This record gives sequence, structure tokens and C-alpha cells, in this order.
Amino acid sequence: MGGSSIGVLFAIQSFGSSLGPLICGLIADRYGLITTFYFLVGTIIVANMLIFFTPIPDKPLGEKARFAGQPAE
Repeated sequence: MGGSSIGVLFAIQSFGSSLGPLICGLIADRYGLITTFYFLVGTIIVANMLIFFTPIPDKPLGEKARFAGQPAE
């Protein structure tokens, strides 16, 4: 499962990295370069709010779950 998760993560990251210049280029051509900056500011704020408001699970995912500060076994 770990390899599949990493593959999906990198696929989505590559997809966003390939579409970003295209979308921002179209916005810059149509509305100007400063509008592209404000569009990116808005998307970064939305992404940070999604992370900020994501609930933290109450229970660990398993008995062997490790957290920062705990030594490896």
C-alpha cells in the first residue's frame, strides 16, 4: 500500500506542476501579470486553510504507530 500511496502523491504533484504554468500563463495573457500573482495567493491561502482545518485523528492508526519524539524500535 505504501508504494501505491507514494505513486499517487507524485502523480498528483506532477499533474499540478504541469498545469500551473499553463493556467497562470492564460490568466497573465488575459488579465495581466499581477492578476496571476493574486490568483496564486488565493490558491495558497485556500490550500493552507484546508490543511489547518483538517481534523487530527483521536486514535493512532495502529498499535505500532510512531510519532515525532518517540524512538524507533
